[in-house]
Order: sequence, then structure tokens, then C-alpha cells
Amino acid sequence: MKQETPSFAAVMEEHWPSILRFCRRVVQSDVDAEELAQQTFYLGYRAWSRFEGRSSSKTWLFRIAINACRRFVIASQRRQTTPLTDPVARAPAPCRLERNETNAALHRALREISPAHRAILTLFYLEGLSGKEVVEVLGCSEGTMWSRLYHARRALEHRLCLQRGSFSDA
Repeated sequence: MKQETPSFAAVMEEHWPSILRFCRRVVQSDVDAEELAQQTFYLGYRAWSRFEGRSSSKTWLFRIAINACRRFVIASQRRQTTPLTDPVARAPAPCRLERNETNAALHRALREISPAHRAILTLFYLEGLSGKEVVEVLGCSEGTMWSRLYHARRALEHRLCLQRGSFSDA
């Protein structure tokens, strides 16, 4: 007996904030993130009748969102531009950081790593998807997902160390 599928409007209302947040973190632009979230739900709406429920609707939508973000990043690179970054955000953080400075340093470091690294860190740590759900979204093996997560964490740690280190000599 097949479980009743919720309406797409209900799914959109439930998942809009997390999809928008994900897109914003990957592309680092509110305007582009809004467009990508709309694109995600438009594509989801068009395919809703074919959604089989083999994964959760949230995982399914994240998969659509990550594909939209990938296409956006590739197109941006082809135009030899990058997603918008704030040059002021590149300023290094002091060696001993207060809590709000730590958050600011973390967000700067996230902006400075690759979109692929931002995506996996966002899905796993900020959106709270399980390893299995991240595997479904990324369409890779579990081992590959853990390896990518490891490398993303290392890239983030490296950026944070560079930020802190720039003031240690001053």
C-alpha cells in the first residue's frame, strides 16, 4: 500500500527555507540563491508526478538544488567570473577571537573554499542531513561522501588557520 504523497505546495512550504539557505551558502549571493531556489522548486514541481518516494522529498529537492548550483557555478566559471564575494569579508580575523568574531571568521572561511566543499559542509553540518541522505543528494558512494567531507573540513580548517595566522606576526 503506497503512502499518500503530500501536495507539492506543502512540500515547498516545508523545505523552502532550507533549500534557499543551502543555495545561498553555495553561491554566496542572495539574488542568485533566490533564483536557484526558485529554479529548484520549479523543476521539482514539473517532476512531482514522477516522484516515487524512494527518498524523502527533502533529499530529492536537495539533489535538484545541488544540480542547479553546479550548473550555476560552471556557467560562472565559463564567463570567467565567480559568485559574488565581499572583499571586506576577506580581511583576516584577530588571533584570539570572541564568539561573534569566530562566527564571522567561519563565514569568511566558508566563502573562500570551493562551492563543492561549501555544499557538502552545508548539507551535513548546517542542514543536518545524515550521511545516507548526503550520499543520495550527491549521488556518490558512502566512501566518496566521507572522503569529500574530510577534504572539505580540511579546506575549511586551512582557511581558518590562514586567517588567524595573518595576525600572529603583527
